[in-house]
Amino acid sequence: MKKEDKISKKRKEREKSSYIKVLRRRDAIRRERKAEEQKNLKEAQFAPKKDPIINIKKNNPNDVKADENIREQLIKNQQILKALEEEYDKEKKSREDINCSLQSDGHESLQDKLQAIHKSVVESQGLEKNADIPPVVDLTSTSKK
Repeated sequence: MKKEDKISKKRKEREKSSYIKVLRRRDAIRRERKAEEQKNLKEAQFAPKKDPIINIKKNNPNDVKADENIREQLIKNQQILKALEEEYDKEKKSREDINCSLQSDGHESLQDKLQAIHKSVVESQGLEKNADIPPVVDLTSTSKK
């Protein structure tokens, strides 16, 4: 058994030494790779910014026509956006006016405001209170029924 023990001991030592060699090689490769990455990062930080490549050819009449079409489309889009912005401002102002009028009437909470709006709609349409209009639901309360 001593001979077998010696053989297994030698085998374990060889395995251990070969494992250590592999680890050293891996560490060396990792260090090289990390150094290369650090070098690339530093170069990228201090490298001058490259200008985008713009290749404009005005000699081709199709390009000029395309530029005019694009410009016209941009102007149309700009007009549409201005109209939408004006519409949004009008709606926002009307909401603020309604909110201010409700607050001046003494309705402070959201539930009070909703009930007042509901009441004014019913009155403006000439409907009775018992008509088929659903009641105002309190969405602000956190308690469940």
